Amino acid sequence: MKPEIGYGSRGVKLIQNFKQGQEHLNSYPTCLILENLPGKEFTVDCFTDKNRKLLFSAGRERKRISNGISVNTVPVEMEDESLKTIARHINAVFHFRGAWFFQVKYNDNGALCLLEVASRLGGSSSLFRNMGVNFALLSIFDAFGYDVNVFSNSYNIELDRSLNNKYKLDITFDKAYIDFDDCLILGDKVNTALLGLLYQFLNQGKKLVLITKHKDDIYESLIKFRLDKVFDEIIHLEQDHFKFEYIDKEKAIFIDDSYAERYQVHKALKIPVFAPDSIECLID
Repeated sequence: MKPEIGYGSRGVKLIQNFKQGQEHLNSYPTCLILENLPGKEFTVDCFTDKNRKLLFSAGRERKRISNGISVNTVPVEMEDESLKTIARHINAVFHFRGAWFFQVKYNDNGALCLLEVASRLGGSSSLFRNMGVNFALLSIFDAFGYDVNVFSNSYNIELDRSLNNKYKLDITFDKAYIDFDDCLILGDKVNTALLGLLYQFLNQGKKLVLITKHKDDIYESLIKFRLDKVFDEIIHLEQDHFKFEYIDKEKAIFIDDSYAERYQVHKALKIPVFAPDSIECLID
């Protein structure tokens, strides 16, 4: 039983016997009584063009669901093509144009039951966008009257959705000082998260300054990692030098893995300092 008006499986109750059902109905007389479907659940993402031709339909299993949203999903293909058959039947009845989807689920007898048909993009249809099927763009082109076709890649893919942190900072800066070892370079690999942030800074017109106590030839190391054209300035220090003595504090930030270096810079210059694990707050 579920509420007459609801979403995301909120207020749903699985009824085990007649007495339990009667008690629930007495408390919620307007609730809906539905068959319990214990089997696997699927969403089928579809695209129909201006001529009502079904150009694409592909199923994906809703492997994990949270608040009614599929947060883990993978493509599926039925040997009997039952999902594609259902898609063709629905498309023949409804006058769809552009992206749409439907959902089905197996009952106790192994039959697929139709849950929903909707004339919009499925919440996790980005799975197929990452296989080459951009439903939103196809829908726009079709709305403009263009002839479109659809194809997709054939690799295995799995989508897992989760919360993503975004931050807003009330700082302004014109230049960033960045450390090299264990910061921009981790072992023998480039820290791609930090490098991406540096290119964001470049796009924003900020000055990049490498400040390092790298033991080897820093210019050769930069060439090795193909980073020799990234920085506007390079400050190569001896091990006993203090970085804060070489930093222009005017509208600057400092990124370094060393707590001691960050503490000294912050104490002496009073500028924002960041460890590699906290640079996410700088990413747009």
